[in-house]
Amino acid sequence: MNKVSTDQPEKLVSTSVFNPCNALFKQPRNARAKCTRIWCKLEVCALRDAGSCSLNGVFGGCCLYGRLSCEVGPTPRARKFSAWIRERQKEREDIPSLGYPVCKLAFIGEWVYLPYAHMDMNKSLEFTGKMLRKEDWTIGTVLQLIDFRPQPLFGYGEIASYQQEGVPLFLMHLREVALEMWARVIASRPELDTQPDYVGRKALVNTLAHPIEWTTKHAEYPVRWRWDGKQLTSSSPDVYSKTWGKVKLAELTLAGVPADDAAVEVQSNDWVTERTVFVD
Repeated sequence: MNKVSTDQPEKLVSTSVFNPCNALFKQPRNARAKCTRIWCKLEVCALRDAGSCSLNGVFGGCCLYGRLSCEVGPTPRARKFSAWIRERQKEREDIPSLGYPVCKLAFIGEWVYLPYAHMDMNKSLEFTGKMLRKEDWTIGTVLQLIDFRPQPLFGYGEIASYQQEGVPLFLMHLREVALEMWARVIASRPELDTQPDYVGRKALVNTLAHPIEWTTKHAEYPVRWRWDGKQLTSSSPDVYSKTWGKVKLAELTLAGVPADDAAVEVQSNDWVTERTVFVD
């Protein structure tokens, strides 16, 4: 992949430490600690502002402005293991740990990030990883992406999920992120200007309509929440447990103010207003 030169020196923007002793899944005895660092040349990045980085892709990411390195440390059986972990964790005290990017259109420097499955299979366009040059971001290109019908590498037919899932999501993101291009698209294809279905997407609680109520999708501990525009409240018994509260309660009401980045899955299109902000 060709790197893009900028006048800005690269800076460390993310550090994450993997401790095999605290891993979610059991690790082999010889599993080693790791410290992953990301450097970036951009002062401003839409993905970084959202707490993520395209270099953190599940199957290996790409970015024309950054690089990722992974320092491999000792195993838990090594004498210096604890000291190694402490040193790396201290390093990241003032540096965030960027997460995986969501599948959403973004403008990064002089490139357009298009992470939708199978979109980069369009050989009529010059993709670099999951990115296109901004100079190629034209109404003709966007219509090609909308009309594209990818075929499997082996066999015949069409990868139907692209038109059924990928394109509708891409159109919603155009409406939210690229308003000027969206206006050009619907001017060319007015039939695409339909009411989106937002059910299943994640949005910031503070930007949702109110009052609304929903139940969390947890089989054993469902919680019923009410949002009035200022507070989240619940009287569900599963928001409290005497196991850790140490007091048996006959009745309970929990009230709290959601954090600025608190998000929930939209369960009705009525929840969405023009000020709703989606995180996916």
